[in-house]
Amino acid sequence: MKYVIIGNGPAAVTAAETIRRVDDAGEITLLSKENEFTYSRPLISYLLCGKTDETRMRYKPADFYACNRVDFRSGVAAVSIDKDEKTVTGSDGNVYPYDKLLLATGAKPFVPPIPGLESVHYHTFMTLKDAHELETCLTKNTRVLIVGAGLIGMKCLEGIRDRVASVTVCDLAKQVLPSILDAEAAQMVQKHCEAQDVTFLLGDSAARFEPGKAIMQSGKEVEFDELVMAVGVRPATELAQSLGLDAARGIHTNAQGETDIPDIFAAGDCAKSFDVTTDTERVLALLPNATEGYLFMFTPRWEALTDPMIWIWAMGQAFFSLSVTGSGMIVYGAYLSKDEDVVDVAQHTALFDTIAAVVAALVIIPACFSYGLDVGAGPSLLFVTLPTILQDIPLGRLFAIILYVAMIFAGVSSLQNMFEAVAESLLHKFPKLSRAAVLGILCVLCLGFGLLMEPISKWGPWMDLVSIYIIPIGATLGAVSWFYVMKKDDLLAVIAAYSEAYDFDGIFPISARTRDGLDELLDEFKKHAVEGPQLFPDGMTTDQPDRQVVGEIVREKLLLCLDKEIPHGTAVEVTKFSERDNGIIDMDVTIYCEKESHKGIIIGKRGAMLKKIGELARQDIERFMGTKVYLETWVKVKENWRDNMNYIRSFGYNDQ
Repeated sequence: MKYVIIGNGPAAVTAAETIRRVDDAGEITLLSKENEFTYSRPLISYLLCGKTDETRMRYKPADFYACNRVDFRSGVAAVSIDKDEKTVTGSDGNVYPYDKLLLATGAKPFVPPIPGLESVHYHTFMTLKDAHELETCLTKNTRVLIVGAGLIGMKCLEGIRDRVASVTVCDLAKQVLPSILDAEAAQMVQKHCEAQDVTFLLGDSAARFEPGKAIMQSGKEVEFDELVMAVGVRPATELAQSLGLDAARGIHTNAQGETDIPDIFAAGDCAKSFDVTTDTERVLALLPNATEGYLFMFTPRWEALTDPMIWIWAMGQAFFSLSVTGSGMIVYGAYLSKDEDVVDVAQHTALFDTIAAVVAALVIIPACFSYGLDVGAGPSLLFVTLPTILQDIPLGRLFAIILYVAMIFAGVSSLQNMFEAVAESLLHKFPKLSRAAVLGILCVLCLGFGLLMEPISKWGPWMDLVSIYIIPIGATLGAVSWFYVMKKDDLLAVIAAYSEAYDFDGIFPISARTRDGLDELLDEFKKHAVEGPQLFPDGMTTDQPDRQVVGEIVREKLLLCLDKEIPHGTAVEVTKFSERDNGIIDMDVTIYCEKESHKGIIIGKRGAMLKKIGELARQDIERFMGTKVYLETWVKVKENWRDNMNYIRSFGYNDQ
């Protein structure tokens, strides 16, 4: 099988890598009109400002083409395609036959036909070649005009600002980065740039050009030495159009990336695919190598489970998290109100924490692959990887500030709960110590350790030993000892200690898991239990009248169904209680509440809630009465009835 790939961007090299993964014998030829090794175009601004170099811009290893046995033809553009003969003619004059052809031609700069543009020299800003050509023209006295305040224009601004005398950016849009940011965020970016003496002409753009000068639509004249056209990009679809393919605003493809011509595929910035997020067809793009990150995440590697170190690292992370979370649960849980559903809150916390972790992984891991960073770097993912990613994102510095401020609060809150747990333990052991003294000692110790940990190269191995090995292994051994190894006889010392501390009539070790010791405890209860006098006649289950019991059953169902919606300010009155000749009992029950809004809640939509309460109550009443019951329920409002003693007495409650 012969494969020909036109292009050398993310889509092209990913395709070559994927082909080689499934077809080890196929011939892969890659035609690139650029002479450079495959590189990350978003980084060309950092090349100009000295933050990176061409080697570091590569997002594939230096031996990528050789390892994947790709016939890389640099500087060779595809001139024409013969779909019948299945050949591609290159700018080098060679003809390249194919069985499968991929069009990964990417995008090209869009330069609008502005009058007079042909009279001036201008640059675009998409490729390494563009960056080098612009760089040769820049001096400390150069005045630059950038037409376009989108992502390309702002990246160009970032790369050249410190190398020139002045930069003016114009755009018909009334804000910078209009397709990315909202108005407030755009204003923040603009103010940041203006603080560096950048001039913005927004809602205004070049109407025509004259040598060394742009006349704006507002009539304002802007003089420049170098002009950068950064209006936007368009899919490079010339080859596709020459084949008669549907290539308006991108080459149309199916779900498998195949065009309307068999064996010809398209991918990357030149292709139009279905976007499930918008339910439309559009050009879709990913960071270079991002797909490799997703493959890494979702490809099971079961053989890794045989590596003991994998388990140790996982346990280290788990026990570290549990140590922080455990103290937090103890401390902050103590301040929860009694109305809080702890189990429900814990479930929600676990759910949302997991979602947050997965979302973070979906961002960080593909980004690591895209930027050539180590996914297993541990803490450096937060302090090295993320800053690297954020510096390449619009408003990245703002996001970084928000992230690390949140990290400070997370660290402080974690310290608080761990300090309190330790402080309470020390105060229990040494009651004469004051809380202030204990907290002061802990602060000094932690600060001292923190300062001494600056040379992380010295402390790092020790911390790894403790967190990765000692804590999980010790905790595991403790769990095994307590739950599986330690027998009843091993607890004799503990039992003896409690016996000396307290005067018990008996001590009975009980296993909740095996029920061991439970029978002995029950036998002891029987020895001490004394039969009392019979307080009620045989067959009597309550000393309350039937009406009172029925009212309490209805109120129980009210509280059961509405405990989270209304307070306990309800009362129930049985207004009718009559028995038919056949034994059926007819009952009318009135439910009283304190507010009109509560009445609506009790009744529910179309009476659904009241019907539910009545049905549940009727079932219990029938079991209690031992006969069939017809129950009618009504809802009335008696404002502030609990403050009226007459109401309270009428509902069957005494003054106590």
